[in-house]
Amino acid sequence: MNERVGQWFEITFVLIILYLVLSRAFGFSSVVKSIGGVYVNAVKALQGR
Repeated sequence: MNERVGQWFEITFVLIILYLVLSRAFGFSSVVKSIGGVYVNAVKALQGR
C-alpha cells in the first residue's frame, strides 16, 4: 500500500512541475488538455488496466 501511495505522490509531484513549466511555455488551455490525458493514462496504468 505504501509503495502505491509513494507512486501517487511522485506522479502527482512530477505532473505539477510539468504543469507549471508547460503552462508558462505554451499557455493554459492546451496544457490542461494534455495533462488531463496523461493523468488519466497514469491512473489507468496504476490500476492495471
